[in-house]
Amino acid sequence: MYSTVSDLVNRDVLGKTAKALREERGLATDDQVRDSYDAKTLGEIRQRERHAATLVKKQDLCPIAAIKEAIRFYS
Repeated sequence: MYSTVSDLVNRDVLGKTAKALREERGLATDDQVRDSYDAKTLGEIRQRERHAATLVKKQDLCPIAAIKEAIRFYS
């Protein structure tokens, strides 16, 4: 589920999946793509993740539905 949520956020913020970003940036399979993000990108991702976490906690949404709602809110 984590990889699905991450890919949804990556596609929204950067237009690509983690796999595509990893290949584009020459990262190894076990490298964290997030470590290659600049501060602005990290901020946008964290914003969506925090919003989704709040929806999971307060409205009992599943993480995938919550991140989709957060993406709609910020896009």
